[in-house]
Amino acid sequence: MKWQDYIWCRDFTVKGCRWCRRSLDGRKAACCSAECTTLFAVNHFWDDAAREALARAHYRCSECGGDHRLEVHHRVPLEGQYRSTTCFNHQENLRVLCRACHRALHNMIRQPRAPRPDKWLLKLEAWTKSAKPGP
Repeated sequence: MKWQDYIWCRDFTVKGCRWCRRSLDGRKAACCSAECTTLFAVNHFWDDAAREALARAHYRCSECGGDHRLEVHHRVPLEGQYRSTTCFNHQENLRVLCRACHRALHNMIRQPRAPRPDKWLLKLEAWTKSAKPGP
C-alpha cells in the first residue's frame, strides 16, 4: 500500500494542489505553494503533525499546564491504524498532554475488563469436574 491509501480526506485522482485544490503551474507536482505543502504535512504526516501540535500548545499540557514529558494524544484513537501518515493526524484530532495526564486520560477511558478468576478457583473447578463419585 502507498501512503496515499491512508488519507481519505483528499482525492488523489483529481489533479491539483493536495491542500487547496488549485491548479498547479509549471513543474509543481503536489502543492501550489510552500504554505499548502506545510498545511498538508502538519495535518497528515505524524512527525510534522506532532511538532505542530506541540508548538500550537506552546509546549504546555492542555490539562495541567505542565511543560515536562509532553506527549501528543489522538482524540479519536488510531486503534491499530497506520500511524505515520493518516487523516487521524489532523490538528483537530491532536491534543498535547504531559505523561501523567495522558495516562490518567487513558485509564479513565479504558474499558473495564471482566475480572479474571484466581488460578486456584480454576484448578478447583477442573478437579471437581474430573472427580468421579465413589461406589
